[in-house]
Amino acid sequence: MGAQAIDRTLEVLKADKVKVELRTPRHHADDGGLIGWAHLALPALLQSYDAILAVDIDGTNVRCGIV
Repeated sequence: MGAQAIDRTLEVLKADKVKVELRTPRHHADDGGLIGWAHLALPALLQSYDAILAVDIDGTNVRCGIV
């Protein structure tokens, strides 16, 4: 289902002449909260540190890791 959503999104973006690359995640779905934060972080934060402690708190689990 996810691959179909990505394919359709790429079709729509291509029709709008938006150049973007979309791929399915290669990490375990449970790690998504830890990995995905980097796309939301301010550039200055990413330039200031070599690693950051990320914490993913959801309704069932709490995960943390150095990313």
